Amino acid sequence: MNPLIFLIISFFLLSCGTPSKNSEEHVIGGPKDSVESTDTSPIEETLPYGAVRGDFMGSNDSFYVYPKKNKHGTGMALFSEHEEIGKISLPKAVATKLEVYSDEAFPTDILVARTQLEDPQFNKYHLFIFREGRWLPLVNGFAIHKSHMSDTLRPFWRDPKDATKVVRHYSVFDLDTSSDEGYTWRLLTESVPMLNR
Repeated sequence: MNPLIFLIISFFLLSCGTPSKNSEEHVIGGPKDSVESTDTSPIEETLPYGAVRGDFMGSNDSFYVYPKKNKHGTGMALFSEHEEIGKISLPKAVATKLEVYSDEAFPTDILVARTQLEDPQFNKYHLFIFREGRWLPLVNGFAIHKSHMSDTLRPFWRDPKDATKVVRHYSVFDLDTSSDEGYTWRLLTESVPMLNR
């Protein structure tokens, strides 16, 4: 092969893959325009473990609340994403699962804390509403025995007969001589007035 042809082919192959030294110059279209991202997909928020988001202020400005073990080792506390909102202390709780309850009869969402107590036979329910910059109990806490818990049991609901009350289930033991233990757990229902509305 002729060395001159080899040299011309090599030069041609090398020059084809080499980028222009002046990157601002373009043959077509003039100088480079700045390109902005057109991705409008929402940024996915990472919430703390166990957090729930709700419209607790009634202004469609939702915020999240999350459970956390107390620093001293006993009990749980519920914190908000806003530091100025005080925490809720649950001193006897071993674990807490949060839920949001919405009902058109209430102007805001209700925070439901289902706590596991040291006695694993019970779950205790706490209902909180956010009023005037602080958390207030909607009703006193109530416990349900694990033998009464099912996927279909609604622990509470607004009383359809009286909008100022909440109907809730609770467990009590009843002496029962026919039982091996001498007692039986009974699931009762009561309508109780709301402490704060």
